[in-house]
Amino acid sequence: MIQACKISSQSGLRDMILALLDNIRKYPQDRSSIWRAMEQLGRNHPGLISPLLPELLSLDPHFDMPEPNMADDCYVAVMIAVYNAASVESSLISLFPSHADRHYRFHRRRFTEFIPPVPLVSLCLCVRV
Repeated sequence: MIQACKISSQSGLRDMILALLDNIRKYPQDRSSIWRAMEQLGRNHPGLISPLLPELLSLDPHFDMPEPNMADDCYVAVMIAVYNAASVESSLISLFPSHADRHYRFHRRRFTEFIPPVPLVSLCLCVRV
């Protein structure tokens, strides 16, 4: 049901994502349905995901943040939304942190049904210093 929603504001999408993350913490057995909802939210709202990337990925322009645990259910949920948004709007890839390429390969192999091919990830991230 949630995956069919059209959200019109950045704050609405943020609230929806945060509510789904709260749900995955409370009801880990529902993670696949939550991941499916995150997949559709990312694919259907790439323009709203873009300004939320720093918050969703805990990025700070002044400090190096610790690399997230790739297997954490909440991190996987966020990345499912981000990867699906990037599959529609490739300009998002330039905003990814340096570890995103390695995480993408891990997530793509492990959660194939939720994560689309994003062929430009490897190409764009290899250029970073």
